Amino acid sequence: MAKTMCGSEQKQRALYDGIPIPVYTWQRVGEDFVLKDYNDTAKKFTNNKVADLIGKTATELYRDRPEVLENFQRCFTEKTNIKQEGLFYLRTRGETKYFEISYVFMPPDMVLVFTDDINKRKRAEKELSASEKKYRLLVEQIPAITYTSAIDAASTTLYVSPQIKDLIGYTQEEYMKDPDIWRERLHPKDRKRVLAEVMRCQARFKPFKSEYRMITRDGKVKWFRDEAVVVKNDKGQPLFLQGIMFDITKRKHMENRLKESEEKYSTLVEQAQDFVGIIQNGVWKFLNKAVFQITGYTEKELLGNFFLDIIWVFDIRPKMKLSLLLTTCK
Repeated sequence: MAKTMCGSEQKQRALYDGIPIPVYTWQRVGEDFVLKDYNDTAKKFTNNKVADLIGKTATELYRDRPEVLENFQRCFTEKTNIKQEGLFYLRTRGETKYFEISYVFMPPDMVLVFTDDINKRKRAEKELSASEKKYRLLVEQIPAITYTSAIDAASTTLYVSPQIKDLIGYTQEEYMKDPDIWRERLHPKDRKRVLAEVMRCQARFKPFKSEYRMITRDGKVKWFRDEAVVVKNDKGQPLFLQGIMFDITKRKHMENRLKESEEKYSTLVEQAQDFVGIIQNGVWKFLNKAVFQITGYTEKELLGNFFLDIIWVFDIRPKMKLSLLLTTCK
């Protein structure tokens, strides 16, 4: 029986020493806690200086860290596990590091303290935070709206850059507070089409590209070109949409004016009683209705022919009086 107990204790000790992070065993004594044991990892981590702390109380060692003493008490009295992150000064190493401390109650009167060195993680988080800050400062100088949105039916806004105030009229806080604001501000004539495009993007995890109108806070109509991609995690699972919106209102107005101008010109040409044609690479590419009415020829008979051949056709009809307008395209 004694040998069995001895073997069991050896296995437990081996497991305790095999834990890859420093572990310290504290025992409740009166109203305080006394350091009773530590594992091999703690021994190596402190260069065996932890041995000098055996028998010391938590109050002696952490008089300047009341939150540590409170965690000991809470863990013991509530019989629960507690986690704490922070900077700690290591007396045994003479340095300050970030640790994640876990307090684990062990009946009847023990508290195990696991100390995980998270210095590298904290440094990486700090560097990432600095990088994100630089990126955000850069993004917020771009003359466009950058955003992230959830992959849901409303494409709920998760983040939007400050440019939203100048272009739409809402502050960042107002815009992000209302999950349906983007959908609601879409122009009624574009809403159905654009939402369908977003749904296809989300379903297929494909880039989203669209041009549409939005109603600003003061009721104006603005055109935007919106481009976004689905951001995924390391496992390929979709997280959110990351996109950018450019104000293309001026471009759209110019396109509309150009279209109107072309329509007016086209109407003028078609209604003209004179011969109006376009020559490209030596052949007729366009002839107005007056030509076919005057000559009696069809589009199929004339278009695509060498222009001198058609002028010769007109020359053999000397009684025709035509005002000839030619536009040559290279």
